[in-house]
Amino acid sequence: MVQYYQRPENALKRAEELIRAKQEETALQSLYDVIMAKKNRIISLVVLEPIVEKFVELAVQLRKGKMAKEALHHLRTFV
Repeated sequence: MVQYYQRPENALKRAEELIRAKQEETALQSLYDVIMAKKNRIISLVVLEPIVEKFVELAVQLRKGKMAKEALHHLRTFV
């Protein structure tokens, strides 16, 4: 459900704002969209690593194992 392209640097900040507002599901979806976006295949691992860490943390907390597995598999194909 990608509504618009979000820069990876901004996605992490937005996700943390959503977490503080108790909207963890939306934060997880936002990070998922960034990870799955094809435009992000050219970003460096330094930028992508904190996003993936926060994504996995939220996925475990919300028990969204299938979503986490799919995103991590997608990451593995282009990293």
